Amino acid sequence: MSLSHPPHSASSQLSTNGSNIAGLWEFSSSENPLISVDDVYTNHIDEILRTYGVEAARTAIVKEMSAVFGVYNIDVDIRHLELIADYMVRRSPSLGII
Repeated sequence: MSLSHPPHSASSQLSTNGSNIAGLWEFSSSENPLISVDDVYTNHIDEILRTYGVEAARTAIVKEMSAVFGVYNIDVDIRHLELIADYMVRRSPSLGII
């Protein structure tokens, strides 16, 4: 687990190994929440699918694929990524292309 303070931001960022989205909700339910539920993100697509549903999982897949292609400066039309994401969530729970 690591805690960081992104530049030009008043908030902190917590990174962990593993995720428990439902467990994090407990920290946001008090009068003085420790975390904002709106800012919780994981790259564990299956957990997103179980917790938030198909559309959230599809959005996360597109976000992760865009990030991978972006690192290599490969410009891929968003419609192509959305098509792959649609196929992946349709085949769930495997969430793999093959």
